[in-house]
Order: sequence, then structure tokens, then C-alpha cells
Amino acid sequence: MVQSIFLRGGTALIHRKGDIVVAEKKDILIEGNKIKKIGESLDPGGAEVIDCTGKLISPGFVDTHHHVWQTQLKGRHANHMLLEYMPTADAALTASIRSGIRSIFCYSTTFRVDEWTEDKFELSQEILPSWFMEHFKKLAGGGPYADGRVLLGFGYDALFMPSEVNQMIFKTVRDAGAKIVTGHWMRGPLTGSSSAVTLMDAQDLAGPDIIISHGNQMSDGEAELLKKHGMSISSTPMTELQMGHGMPMAYDPRLSACASLGIDCHSSGAGDMITQMRVGLQAERGAFNQKYVDEGKNPWTCKQTVEEAFNLGTIKGARACNMEDQIGSIAEGKLADLVIFDGESPGMVCAAGKNPVAAIVMHSSVRDIETVIVDGIVRKKSGKLLSVDGEGGAKLAWKDVVQQLDKSFRVVEGRANKLNYELALKGIASVFRLDWNNFPKL
Repeated sequence: MVQSIFLRGGTALIHRKGDIVVAEKKDILIEGNKIKKIGESLDPGGAEVIDCTGKLISPGFVDTHHHVWQTQLKGRHANHMLLEYMPTADAALTASIRSGIRSIFCYSTTFRVDEWTEDKFELSQEILPSWFMEHFKKLAGGGPYADGRVLLGFGYDALFMPSEVNQMIFKTVRDAGAKIVTGHWMRGPLTGSSSAVTLMDAQDLAGPDIIISHGNQMSDGEAELLKKHGMSISSTPMTELQMGHGMPMAYDPRLSACASLGIDCHSSGAGDMITQMRVGLQAERGAFNQKYVDEGKNPWTCKQTVEEAFNLGTIKGARACNMEDQIGSIAEGKLADLVIFDGESPGMVCAAGKNPVAAIVMHSSVRDIETVIVDGIVRKKSGKLLSVDGEGGAKLAWKDVVQQLDKSFRVVEGRANKLNYELALKGIASVFRLDWNNFPKL
């Protein structure tokens, strides 16, 4: 029997034409994993009823760049720049499936370490091991996973490889059905003068399935190439502002049609999309206003709006992932990914009634989220995370997850404390050919 959920009497944030968000008192009927009907005074039938009086119903947020494996590293990088931060796939895919989240798992190339001790640091010289693409094709052949909730993507940061290698890689992953291809790039001393955007254009790799993570200091020419090929960027305000990438590009008018938001590294900061919306918006406002302040003036009003921030974290993220027809907004026929906020909490009261979008972007926290529905399944209820599937069909409550994380954290810390980070930094700097004159010690 198909599971049904009925959301009664909530204030739903509905996207209209032109990405205009309107707040309307609605009932929402969910059947299976899709939104069946949106209206007023609907009949719930035999559905499970969730009273949403005084609640805000938001589309599920879409995070377009996130190193999800970093939980055990939280607290290590709060005061680190990228160089200080830098020093198995089947299991990660299984974790994505069991977590209940919707995700595109991007199987990625990365530099691998052959040996790292107190006395030695040696990177593998094999950038693309022989087993790598075969393993990717095996994973792709088994997908999609969890009835389509978990898709396979590809992460690639090896554009320095010969063009024929890059073309082979991109053709292979696209033929295998990768949903997106993503990679890191920003202009600065860490990446040198090379441009991922220009290289992909020159080597016929570019396409609408590409998400460039960061993209800071992008030139006009690169922005034009991005638009020409329908590529997107994922702007990650918390890490970009901290780690010296430059101002986030999410509000750059050249990129208004292709920008989205990501969390990036929750080891160094908050792991929620609300924070990215808020920090990115306020940083952009500050930089914009400063131009007038320097002239002894004061802008009459805010140019950047909370609605822009909200859209970056919802419908624009869906577009970046080529899933606008399925997620990112509340509409009949779309997948039931919804976040329900308590509009009467101490943080949200009054704001939720006056301007629901502002209430979420500027006043809310994850503690105000009462209910989370992903793919038609309730994953958080009454402010508490519900159990997820463990091995052998066992159910894992949050306290069980905490115990496992704590155990893993202690193992990781124990190994990390035995490593020589100075050697690793020198090794990485050599590979990237970094000029130390560009990294002043403060």
C-alpha cells in the first residue's frame, strides 16, 4: 500500500513564474514519494495527518557541493586556511543510501598517499589507477539507488592530464549515465593561471551537466563560456570567505542564471544550508555597501534580497543539478522533499507572519525545523531525527550514530596525531608548484 501524508493548514512557500516566492495557506497531500495535490480544505482520506498550523512549509534545500565524509574532522579546521586543511567509495555510497537523504554521490579522483608517517610523506604517482574507471562503471551499472533517491555523479580535479585522457574520462562517465560532473576551481595562488572553464571549452568537455565548485575571481570571458555551455557554479560562502578564495560568486550578475549554493566543508563551519544563505547574503551586502561607504555615502536600501538567497538554496540548486522538474520547489507532481519550520518558536515568532522567506533566511536555525520529509518519507519528526536503516535490517537511532561517530572520531584523531603535517604541506606544495611568496604568514 502506498504511504500517504497530509500536511494540513501550513503556510507553503510556492514558486511562481520568474522564481517569485509566494506564501499561501495550503493543504498538501503526498502519495508515495510525490506531491499529489495542493489546495485548500482538502480531504486527507486515509493519509497520516500532520498539523501544520503555525508552520512554514519550505521546499527541501538543494546543496550542490558538500564533502559529507568530514563529520569526524569537525573542530579541527575552525582557524585554518585551505593549505592547512588539505594535509572507500562503496561504503560511502552505502551510507548515502541508508541515510535517507537525496543525493548525487560523486565518485572522484583524488591524490592518494602511498606513505605518511612522522618521517616520510609520499604521494602516489598514479593519478588514475587502472581500477578507477572500472570501479566507476561498476557503480554506475548498479544505479540508480534507493529507488532513484541516490544518483551517481563524478568528481574530477585532474584537468592537468593530457586532453585525450580528459576526453576519455568525460565520455566514459557520461556514457555510464553520470548525473553531474563536478570539480574545484577558483583563480588564485593555489590554482595558478590555469582555468578549468577555459580548458573544458577548449577540449570539448563542457556541458550543462558541469558544476564548477567555487569559481571565485572568474573573468568575463570565463563567465561567458559558463553561460554558453549551460554550466553552473556552486558557491560555498562559509569556506570561501574563511579560506581566502575571494568573494563568493553567487550574487555576481554575470552568473545570475547559473549560480547555486553548497556547504562544502562542515568540518570548518556549520553544516546547514540556512547558514550558507545568510552568510552569503550578508557578505555580499557588506561588500556592495562598502563601495558607497568609501565615498562617504549610505545606500538607500538593500540591493540583494532574502528571496534571492532562498532561491539559491532551493530552485537554483535544483537547476544546477538538472533536476528542476523534480525538486527545488513545491508543486504537484514533484518529489516530496519538504522542510517544515515552527513559525511560533522564539526565533521565528512574528517574522514568520510578516515575511516567511525572511524568517527562514534571517531568523531561523536548524532547531526551528520540526519535520523533514525526503522522497515522501518523514526523516525528522517533532524536532527529532528518526531512525535509519543499519546493517542487516537493524534500525539505528541517532544515539547509536553518535556512539559510532565518537568511536570513529577517536580512531581518526589517534592516527592524525602521529602524522607529520609539515612534510605533507611541503609535498602538496611541490605537486601544486606553489610560490610561498604568495602565502604571507600573519
